[in-house]
Formats: sequence, structure tokens, C-alpha cells
Amino acid sequence: MGPVRRVGVGAARDRRLRDAGGFLGRFLRAWGLVTIVGVGVALASGLAPVDRFVTFGFVVPILAAFGLVRLWDALASRRVLAVAAAGALGVAMLAGAWIAWTGRNPSSPASRPCG
Repeated sequence: MGPVRRVGVGAARDRRLRDAGGFLGRFLRAWGLVTIVGVGVALASGLAPVDRFVTFGFVVPILAAFGLVRLWDALASRRVLAVAAAGALGVAMLAGAWIAWTGRNPSSPASRPCG
């Protein structure tokens, strides 16, 4: 196992880091709440562009990664199901990032330029 994988998996499996009552859990929940409320208020009022909140919504992929590790641990006894579920959710998470990175709007036709 390479050093990057060892550090990444070790950090995600460390109970102190993923404990919902710990500092990291409280910090990520607060960050997520600010992102969700900010997007809602920005959409409802028009006082601020929604993309400013979404731009700093790094909490979403961080929580998704922690969730994938927890899902893997919960399904560890059923290896095939664990691989399928974690793989499908990981691909879905990466697909969202790929769509944003390439600049395509999933609700617009591919022939129409975005932006």
C-alpha cells in the first residue's frame, strides 16, 4: 500500500476525525448548514449570487468521502455489495465534478454554449 493511500484511508478511518461529536464533525456540519441556508436565502431573495456559496461548498465532497468510508465499513461483510455501492456513489460524485469542470450545464442542450 502506497504512502498516500495509507495516510488517506488511515485518516478517514480514524475515529477521532470522523466522530460526529468531535470538532471536525461540528465544523463540517456548520459549514454545510451555512452553505445550504446561504443558497436558499440567495435563491429566495436575490441579494447574492448563489454560485458564491456553491464555490465554497467544499464540505460536500469532504462529507461524501467520509460517507463512502462509513458505507464501506458497514458493508464490509458483503464485499461485492460494498464495492458496487461505494463505486456507484463515487462515480456519481466524480460525475458532478466533471460536469462542473468541463463547464457544461446538464439542463442545457450540448449544442448551445454555456456561460
